[in-house]
Amino acid sequence: GIPARPVILASAARFHQTQYPDGTWDYNIDWGIGKIVNDSNTCAGLIALAMEKTLREDKKFRDQLTGDPPANPKADEQCEKAFAHLAKVIGRTKDDPTVKHQFTGNIIRADAWGDYYFLWCLERVAVIYDVKTIGGKDWYGWGSKVILDNQKQDGSWVDRHGDICDTCFAILFLTR
Repeated sequence: GIPARPVILASAARFHQTQYPDGTWDYNIDWGIGKIVNDSNTCAGLIALAMEKTLREDKKFRDQLTGDPPANPKADEQCEKAFAHLAKVIGRTKDDPTVKHQFTGNIIRADAWGDYYFLWCLERVAVIYDVKTIGGKDWYGWGSKVILDNQKQDGSWVDRHGDICDTCFAILFLTR
């Protein structure tokens, strides 16, 4: 009974309006270092568009359509572009050339606030969209190998958020 529909649609509208031509979204914060955290925020954009699609297409929400702004006719194209970007991240190693700034992770150097955070974002997108591959790449096989290869001796994981948060992100990814 919480009136979340207008907020979800407004969030999706924001993502419709701010996607870059390469399919990414950033945090749109001007810290003087250009686009930042594109990989994780691209996942956020895809999640917002998935929520919008559900509100517009799911039968149990059909009675709530009155007053909605029109659907964006390019929504599917935007999702395709975003998934194409994520496909470029899947398979990355820390030695691959990529953007580097104070927020990139140390494991695969995702353009995110840490690599385990990015992997959890990727997992959420893949589960929400019910995809086994992204751009023909096994996202889960790659991500779980990255995570397991970087587990610490005490069973934890550490990147940008410290052992507790990063361990939680790693476990959430692994449990799908």
